[in-house]
Amino acid sequence: MNFRHLLPPVLLLSAASAFAADPGPASAAIPDHPLATYASLGSSFAGDTGLAKLGWSEAQFNAFLDGIRATYRGQPYALIEDAGRLRQEVQERLKQASAEVERGQLDFSQPGRVEAYMKEAVKQYKLQLSDSGLAYGINEGGSNFHPGPGDTVVLTCEAVAADRETPLPGLALKEQRAKVADLLPGLNEAVQMMSPRSSALVVLPPDLSFGSGPWPDGVPRGSPILCMLQLHEIVTPP
Repeated sequence: MNFRHLLPPVLLLSAASAFAADPGPASAAIPDHPLATYASLGSSFAGDTGLAKLGWSEAQFNAFLDGIRATYRGQPYALIEDAGRLRQEVQERLKQASAEVERGQLDFSQPGRVEAYMKEAVKQYKLQLSDSGLAYGINEGGSNFHPGPGDTVVLTCEAVAADRETPLPGLALKEQRAKVADLLPGLNEAVQMMSPRSSALVVLPPDLSFGSGPWPDGVPRGSPILCMLQLHEIVTPP
């Protein structure tokens, strides 16, 4: 299961094309805003597209802006062969820059990185945050019954690393029986909020997974873990 956000990073040239599109009839024009608002949007656009990462000179940047202005006025420059090569160079550089940013975001040895990751996960997946720090979203199964820590449940769990791509087979369960109290602390908490035939997406901060104890191979120490859970059945203990 791939938890990665479906929308890729904005590429400079595709975004520039959108800004340079025909503004349409006057009736559809965006209402006027203070010029400072447009300047703010420009800075945001430049930051989102990684413009500063390209290392262009002032003359190169101004020429690029001239092309945008010309298209906006309905008099675009012809796309010459060298411009096609430049487009490819820009796209490749922005991909590299995006990868560099992502590697930095996944360096959880840096202070505040776990907290920032959890905050972004809550926003991105529209999750709730419990008092313990567990991020969770539950699709109810239509039952009012919830397991307790002493119950045994039939559970499916798919887990991935913080990059939202790397599977963690050591944490996977496939319709297996498990005692709630024996699960990782974050899973223990999440399962007790679930009912039979419900599913949940949970993001475990390190304190609710392996904490200061030994971490399994393939799971970077101190990193959050994402799990998709399905609670199939509550097994009444003997």
